[in-house]
Amino acid sequence: MAPGDGYYKPNTMNRAGFKRLLGRSGDPINSDSDHHREYGDKMYPVDGEEAQLEYFVLPAVFQQEICKGFNPKTVARLLIERGLLLPEGTGERMRADRKERLPGMGNMRCYRFSSKAAEAF
Repeated sequence: MAPGDGYYKPNTMNRAGFKRLLGRSGDPINSDSDHHREYGDKMYPVDGEEAQLEYFVLPAVFQQEICKGFNPKTVARLLIERGLLLPEGTGERMRADRKERLPGMGNMRCYRFSSKAAEAF
C-alpha cells in the first residue's frame, strides 16, 4: 500500500526491545532464506520447542524497568555471571551493553540477553 492510500503504520509507543530467532547451531536467523535453509518449508512442533530466542533490550528499559530499585551495574554483573546477559568484549574492556544493529533503529547500544534468560524467569 502506498502512503496516500489512507493506511499508515502507527509508531510503537513503548518499545522495550527486540527478539531474534536462533537456529539449531545457535546462529541468528535474519532472513526468510536463512529460515528456509534451517527448517525447510515447514517448521514442525519439535523444531518450535527446540527453537531459541535471544532478546535485545534498550538501555532505558533495562535501567528503568528491569533494574527498578537496584543498581544497574550490579544487576548487569550478576546477569553476566549467570550467563543470562551477553556482554561486549572481555576482561578489563568488557561492557554489559553492546553495539548491535537493531531493526528500524540502526546501530545502537543495547543489552543482549541469551535464550537462557526466558527460562530463568
